[in-house]
Amino acid sequence: MDVGRNKVKKMLKTVFSKNQEEKLYSFSSSKLHAEYYIQFESEYCVTLEYAIENVVSKNPNLKSASQRFLDYYSVLIRKPSDFLLIDKFKFLQRKNEALKILCESRLLSDEMLYALFQSQDVINLFPSGEWLDVCARRFVKVLVNFAEGSEISWREAFPNNHEIPDFTKQYIYSWIYEEGRMDSDFLQRFRHEFPAKYKHLSSFLDGG
Repeated sequence: MDVGRNKVKKMLKTVFSKNQEEKLYSFSSSKLHAEYYIQFESEYCVTLEYAIENVVSKNPNLKSASQRFLDYYSVLIRKPSDFLLIDKFKFLQRKNEALKILCESRLLSDEMLYALFQSQDVINLFPSGEWLDVCARRFVKVLVNFAEGSEISWREAFPNNHEIPDFTKQYIYSWIYEEGRMDSDFLQRFRHEFPAKYKHLSSFLDGG
């Protein structure tokens, strides 16, 4: 009999009688937080959305507890599909805010963001938003490292044809070009889509 697990279950039952503010302060251990996430996904999702709201609004009384809750959630993320929980949020704005905050988290590796940027399931649910900009900037770092000197195609840089702003696209184009990793087709796209940036970088790299 797992005495520790039963103790956690009893503690969770007492948490359910509390309001959302009290719940934030109740999850002071990673073990209790993990059990809440695993056993009571619907209730967990409500608390997670509440935590996002407090972090975004910079609520002076709850920001610290809310951020700790988000940190615990970040640690539990193991694969891109774990982000799909956010789709259960009540408000669309909170979904985009949550993704942006998580993509900026120091607790999520660049490799995780690399996988997230390539996830068709996540992109289908969240096809636009600031989170894509943050994710793309971390994605390209890993892409260049993984390439290990080989050329990178446009499709590899934009695996799902994401709807990201031009300034983010330009960032990705520029990074890969500066590293000398673009294949010929990708290079032609760069010349056509961002001629001024291409001219500036090519001149700089040529020592002009």
